[in-house]
Amino acid sequence: MNLIIFSAAGCIDDEPSGGAAMVDVGVYVGAGVWEASVKAAFSALQSMNFSLDSIETVEILQGSFKHCRILLVPGGDARLYSEALGTVGRDRIRHYAARGGGYIGFGGGAALAGADSGARLGLGLLTTSARWPVDLIAVYPQWTMTAVYLRQPEHPVGRGFHPRFTTLYRWGPDFPNPDPARVDVLSEYLVTGTPAAVATEYGAGAVVLFGFQPEFEEGSARDSSGFGGDLNDPESEWPLIENAVKYCLSAFRSDAP
Repeated sequence: MNLIIFSAAGCIDDEPSGGAAMVDVGVYVGAGVWEASVKAAFSALQSMNFSLDSIETVEILQGSFKHCRILLVPGGDARLYSEALGTVGRDRIRHYAARGGGYIGFGGGAALAGADSGARLGLGLLTTSARWPVDLIAVYPQWTMTAVYLRQPEHPVGRGFHPRFTTLYRWGPDFPNPDPARVDVLSEYLVTGTPAAVATEYGAGAVVLFGFQPEFEEGSARDSSGFGGDLNDPESEWPLIENAVKYCLSAFRSDAP
């Protein structure tokens, strides 16, 4: 994928910050991504004035992404993500999160974070599986608009947002049978009644996973993605993204053991 958006020079070691200038969010742009999701994610984050970098697969494999306080993996194919990262890349991300880095996933990026499944090897940032696709919503490789409602409107990620909203679903997971002592269920799919977005911790790092695609502004060119211009969605889910980033930044620890 030929995508040039922000660049931070320097290669770092296994320390959380290394020698590169710290940025708020590193957006994964490597193998397996849905380019429209990457464009929409950057548009959303730029509008919120977070400092950003783009992270390629090789940077994950080399551990050269720990200048990012948060790693955001956008929509895409979780199987291709897992294959491209391999054991080394998946271990790098786990180590990064355990030491205090944040992780946010949209769609396929959220599916990647779950425990291992028959479909692919997950990161294991979540104690339960991230089950995808959700066939009752859309059978792979289809996509659709779907209704979601907030389960915990008092949680920092959902605070101040609509109690019920419509959003894009494309190859994302739900999160069945989460451990209530370790996982906050932020929202649920109306069709299935299963968790659509969750927040948890992995070691010292905060993790927020959206099974749907909050980065798209359907029916608007605001997200610069070129996707969904013919769709109608009266609510913007960008406030959820901003809340998720702030939530992970508030938990970020550069001095985690």
